[in-house]
Amino acid sequence: MAGSQYLMVIRIFRMIRVFRILKLGRFIGATQLLKESFYGSRHKIAVFLEIVLTVVFIMGSLMYLIEGPQNGFTSIPRGVY
Repeated sequence: MAGSQYLMVIRIFRMIRVFRILKLGRFIGATQLLKESFYGSRHKIAVFLEIVLTVVFIMGSLMYLIEGPQNGFTSIPRGVY
């Protein structure tokens, strides 16, 4: 919609007010620690996601091959879904 960016600014100000009310500033150190933890284990997370996506793709392909188009699996992406 035209002019919706002005509404986004209002929403940002509202979020800032919510954070101020809840006084979430004390968790900034914990957020930094969490960010460092994710950054340190990004390779493990990437390997995990690759394995999960591979298993999902293989299972979807098997669903397509075993069940076939007569059961609604008309393509491999539909079998993955």
